[in-house]
Amino acid sequence: MLHAQEEDVTMKIDFVAWGNTIPGLSLKPNDKDGAITAEAFRYTTPINYKGKQLMEIHQDTNIKVEDIKISDEDKLHESKPFIESAQTEEEAAPQTALGKKLMELKKEKPTLVALVPLPTSSHCTVLLAPIGKGLYQGYVLEDDPNKLPAANVRITNLSPHHISMQCNALNAKELKPRESFIVPAKGGGIVYLLSYLENKKWVKQENNMLAVKPNEQVQLIILQSENQFFLSGDGSRSGFLQAVRLIRKL
Repeated sequence: MLHAQEEDVTMKIDFVAWGNTIPGLSLKPNDKDGAITAEAFRYTTPINYKGKQLMEIHQDTNIKVEDIKISDEDKLHESKPFIESAQTEEEAAPQTALGKKLMELKKEKPTLVALVPLPTSSHCTVLLAPIGKGLYQGYVLEDDPNKLPAANVRITNLSPHHISMQCNALNAKELKPRESFIVPAKGGGIVYLLSYLENKKWVKQENNMLAVKPNEQVQLIILQSENQFFLSGDGSRSGFLQAVRLIRKL
């Protein structure tokens, strides 16, 4: 429940953008001294956060942020709290308790662009995905070494489809949207087969290898996007689904 997100937490947080770089972010309204830029699927410098477990993210209204195309696939996300076809924020009609809370607070804090419920952790990554009308959905990936030790890979499904991941020739693991699991990277990496469910049939997309060093903690994120980040030189998209790696040395 949202009212339970009132305790203070202390942790390090990395902000990463889903696609285009997101400039002018802050954790307080008009806090230019604490400005944050989220880079496209890349770690930069983590911030030290101490505050409410329901974290507010603001954006400088003087910064013109390029509108990012929201694909039909993105609209299928179960967590998406707004209707993209709305012409105004008021018409966006949030569908979740978190979305309603955001719109309620935005009346008093016009720079507010996202609310993110944080876990009890020492370190996490907040992946910010555009949901239209200048608002963002925050996906939280835990980076606490006690929960994701070095030489391990957490695979997270942030696509709107059911997927299957077979790692190191073991039994395949099925993941619904927003589900994840951890795979030990024995022998310096993992070999995985990624499939997705379409018309009640499993479709194999790729058989790939991910190298992992003994001191590396890896997040492997499966998603679906039409952002330019994933387009080749001829404008084609790199597969039905995309796999993004975030690697941190511990």
